Amino acid sequence: FIQPKHQISVRENIPAGTRILSLPTNRPGERNNLHYTILEDDQAAYFEIGQYGDVILKKQLDFEKLVRHNFHVKVVDEQLNEATCQVNVEVLNINDWDPRFRESHYRFRLPAKSSINESYSVPMAVGRVEAADGDAGDKINFNLRGVHSALFSIDSRGMIWLKEPLQNIQKSELSLIATATDSGQRSTSVPITFVMDP
Repeated sequence: FIQPKHQISVRENIPAGTRILSLPTNRPGERNNLHYTILEDDQAAYFEIGQYGDVILKKQLDFEKLVRHNFHVKVVDEQLNEATCQVNVEVLNINDWDPRFRESHYRFRLPAKSSINESYSVPMAVGRVEAADGDAGDKINFNLRGVHSALFSIDSRGMIWLKEPLQNIQKSELSLIATATDSGQRSTSVPITFVMDP
């Protein structure tokens, strides 16, 4: 007297207390007299069934922990007739994490310039920034900005490369901003200071 299988997709940011599904029976006149039970204890921590067969979220879902919840519901009527149905809940990922850099400020040393005519081999790796994202499957892209950002490039691993010799730079320090952007276009930035060896 109940449909044997139910499938629903739910975003992970749906708040607890939300009704996500109704389990209809072919006995609408007996709705007050039906008793519903979730058979899997671990899933009963996330869901409950209201007296009219509504599946209600008890605890917010987390795609990064579990992408699918499967459980069975037993329905019993006044005559102790019972039926069971299966409920499959697919959790939809929401981009809920900003990228996070390992350091709040990066400092790197740049090679010494012993003479104005000295030239080193470029491109040359001069430092690396690291960032992580808590969202499953997110890819992080990096970029650099600042007055001297054209002298540098940054790759997908966060490695920073010096693209041109620095003979014409008179400063003892160069400042840039590194930005990490995830697949959902959330981003975080950190300052980078390059200290020029004398």
